Amino acid sequence: MNSKLKTRSGFIIWFTLLVISVLLATVIPYGILGTLSPSLVVYGFWLLFGVVIIGLIVWGVKDWRNGQ
Repeated sequence: MNSKLKTRSGFIIWFTLLVISVLLATVIPYGILGTLSPSLVVYGFWLLFGVVIIGLIVWGVKDWRNGQ
């Protein structure tokens, strides 16, 4: 597989997952969890969301190289 094509398809997958994560971070806490009383569920959601975003960032930058 062409390296440039592999990089492009990897970026598309990464970016799509990032967009879906951000949309879920809006819908879940203010829609689904907004009807619940504050509890460990809300804390657990934000903890899980933070871990997912950190994982996406690490995945997105792991192959960056200095072009010089």
